[in-house]
Amino acid sequence: MKPILFFDLEMNSPFLLEWGAFFIDTLEQESILVKQEHVGSFIRKLTGINTEMTMSGKDEKEVLLHIAELFKTHVFAGFAIKNSDLKFLFKRMMALDIPFELPEFLDLQNAEMQMTQYDHTISLGELYAKYVDPNPPETAHRALSDALMVYEVYAKNPDLWKPFMNQFNKDVLKKKEQAPKINAYEHALVEYFDAHQTINIEHITEMYNLNIQGVTWTYLHLIHKKVLPYTGPVSSYDISQLTLPMNYSEIPRYVKNIIKDIPGENPLELYALLKQTFEHRLQNATFNL
Repeated sequence: MKPILFFDLEMNSPFLLEWGAFFIDTLEQESILVKQEHVGSFIRKLTGINTEMTMSGKDEKEVLLHIAELFKTHVFAGFAIKNSDLKFLFKRMMALDIPFELPEFLDLQNAEMQMTQYDHTISLGELYAKYVDPNPPETAHRALSDALMVYEVYAKNPDLWKPFMNQFNKDVLKKKEQAPKINAYEHALVEYFDAHQTINIEHITEMYNLNIQGVTWTYLHLIHKKVLPYTGPVSSYDISQLTLPMNYSEIPRYVKNIIKDIPGENPLELYALLKQTFEHRLQNATFNL
């Protein structure tokens, strides 16, 4: 069997920002910053990485060529990598005409979701709390430290995870048929969720240069249509300033439908935000939640 490396990425969409890996056969660690023309304010705040720090970094193509070589020799393991990090790497390699083999992989989030019935998408902190320490550290949002955190989970019981090693079907590289055209807000939200498995309104508006109101209401619409899950507070902005792009008479039914379709306790949090937003318009509305 090929040796396993645990990895994580940081992205400055659409570019690779940082690569971190831990090789369990040699116990070596690898942390590489990728040179950027500009690192946005959200990524700076999230990771602590600024544009100046990347000036001494490596060229993205050089790093991707290195990773492509590792695809041949190692099993790639990590958290939420099947539909996020690895597909991001495939996309960037194809964009830069880098030939590569599809790696074997082990996605601990995917494995845990298969083993246990959750009513939500499990986070790295929850996984760590279950298998390593009930009081997990905050994820650092730096590639190497997060990769090491996933390794700690694996190391507690390697035999538990090994049956979930997997291989991509070559169809993953085929270009999909042209999907029906969707608006810029829907495209941004769906693409961002595919890459990060969560939604952050502020980051999306910055990355895609979109209006905060349009992104927020489109997200609520996609929750209602079950296209995307509710992953947390809609926004830290003052959403009481948002306006509704719909007939006032439809507001109560629309809000009720959104609330009804979100499982768990999160609807109460979302309802509080919505109630704050619509307070002056819903004086006579009745909610049967």
